[in-house]
Amino acid sequence: MKWISHRGESQDAPENTLAAFKLAVQRDTEGIETDIHLTKDGKLVCIHDSQTGRVADKDLNIENSTLEELRKLNYNTKFDSYPAQKIPEFYELLELLHPGKTFLIEIKQSDEKVLEKMASELERLSIPHKQIVVICFMKEIVAASKKYMPDIKTLWLTSFEKKEGKLVPSVAESIACLKDTKADGIDACCQIEHFDEKYIQALKKEGFLVSVWTVNDLKTAKYYISSGVDFITSNCAAALKKGC
Repeated sequence: MKWISHRGESQDAPENTLAAFKLAVQRDTEGIETDIHLTKDGKLVCIHDSQTGRVADKDLNIENSTLEELRKLNYNTKFDSYPAQKIPEFYELLELLHPGKTFLIEIKQSDEKVLEKMASELERLSIPHKQIVVICFMKEIVAASKKYMPDIKTLWLTSFEKKEGKLVPSVAESIACLKDTKADGIDACCQIEHFDEKYIQALKKEGFLVSVWTVNDLKTAKYYISSGVDFITSNCAAALKKGC
């Protein structure tokens, strides 16, 4: 089971910045999760939202802004212990990848150009594909990922809800989606009342990888470890790893 630092060690450093990524490396978790967007001038950057306003000192739209414009902003609006942070380019995160570590990369845009650029960056930096996992909510992008990077594992992201008394997606629906998109597994929201050991074991029986997000307490972490998940993504992955 691998501990994945969500947007870096984001409980203790500004999310999706080099400060958070380097803290995850320093604390030696098994991997890092990040989100990537393509800028107006075709650069891949690490940020969760399509707008910068939640994490930076000015609100810009990623797709409609150049890298130069985005790099002028301060992405540390929460932690007094850190100086101003710039938005990282994707390649800067890749340069931190040590042997044996894993990066979960969430594709945030429904645009195959993101996949094309990502594949290009991995090739340019000679990144071993076995250390990369693509994650995405959009089924069409999960499927398209295999076109650009056929040997990179891909996980379909999902959360759960009850509709008319029925769980959506059900186990059967999830398995059908994974087979249809040729995904290697699922990355599911940690809603224990819905995504429980029975659900997980049904997926594992079919040979799928199982990841869960975002787990920030020991009780939930221990439950999912005992349920047999492959990855746990957490804002405080290093602390949970130590506690478990």
